[in-house]
Amino acid sequence: MEPDFLTDRTLTPADRRVFLAVVAASATFASLLVVAQFLIITTAFVDESGGSFEGPSFAFRVVNSLAPVVFYVMPIALYMHGRHSFGRGFLPVLVGSSLLGSSVWSLLHLAFGTYPIYDASVAITEISLTASLLVGIGLLGWALVGWRTRLRATERERLFREWQSEQSIALLQSEELRVRRDIADDLHGTLQNSLVLVQLQLADVAARLESDEELASLRGTVRDIELAVDHIREHEVRQIARSFYPEGLARGVGPAVTTLVRRLDTAIDVAVEISPGFAELDIANEEPLAAGERLLVFRIVEEGVVNAIRHGKARAVRIRLDAAFGPRSVTVEVHNNGVPARGGAVSGGLASLGDRVRLVGGELALRVEGEWTVLSARLPLTGETASALPLTPPGREITAGGFGELLRGASNRL
Repeated sequence: MEPDFLTDRTLTPADRRVFLAVVAASATFASLLVVAQFLIITTAFVDESGGSFEGPSFAFRVVNSLAPVVFYVMPIALYMHGRHSFGRGFLPVLVGSSLLGSSVWSLLHLAFGTYPIYDASVAITEISLTASLLVGIGLLGWALVGWRTRLRATERERLFREWQSEQSIALLQSEELRVRRDIADDLHGTLQNSLVLVQLQLADVAARLESDEELASLRGTVRDIELAVDHIREHEVRQIARSFYPEGLARGVGPAVTTLVRRLDTAIDVAVEISPGFAELDIANEEPLAAGERLLVFRIVEEGVVNAIRHGKARAVRIRLDAAFGPRSVTVEVHNNGVPARGGAVSGGLASLGDRVRLVGGELALRVEGEWTVLSARLPLTGETASALPLTPPGREITAGGFGELLRGASNRL
């Protein structure tokens, strides 16, 4: 079920002003054209016949032609005042005001002798033609306002779809983060504790085997199993847990990157540069980095470092984290002196990471600068966590939150 505002075509005060301006301007322009046409035809007739025509002055004719426009526009303006739609009464009001304006036009012409010959048949013809013209002008204004409301509804629907897409992405990221944290906690907690208990039991078995000469041959096997469990617990389980949710990320990207660097081979020269602006964002303040933003920034750094060492055989890595304000964004750069990728192409894990970066409106690129290969990314920051986004059950109208701001912006533009 679509929300009601997607099909709402209520007239705004701006719509009413546009309609009245179009109607008044078009009627005024048409009346002045009639005056100009009459003067041109009369002048040509007088010059050709050699006679003369005495009648009202040009200025009087202009005023005489503009006065009926007031009688035409005023009833429509009174009808439209404060209305949110044209309604069923619009067409009768339009026809009536058109007849009123054309009748006043004819009466003024008759009263002040605008035309040399003006009988009943001329008056009826003029009233009919003028009224038809005025009705057409009114329908033109109606069509123009209808186009405005349809355009506004289309823009509103487009913004709503974009808002829905952004909200869905944010909710998916929030759920992904929750699952990652849960799995990491389970690996760190439940599984690690279970392995510790197994290790203690194996140690106890090994101690008992030492006192039994018949089973002494099994002592080495049990010790090997104990060491294997210890290795799994200390290395493999911890590594899997870090892959789901990096260690230290809850405190910020900086601590997580520091932990990542400490795990690297000491033979690799690694330097980390964090600008004051990024440090300000990274530390909890009024507008810190959201959890999803932290994770994405860390993944870019991690992918750049791992690719540089594993595939590029780099011996030196430089990591730079910077932030910009207005609009808020983060820049990530990972420099390495390893073998550059063929053609500077982004492939494999970097390609999927690039898709994710572009999904949030960012950019990711790989370039070569002299002897350094540079992985760079720019991420716009929303400044709001996924959990803070409003949820709307099916069928409930959305009238607040970020989408409300989008609607107001669209209304102002249209």
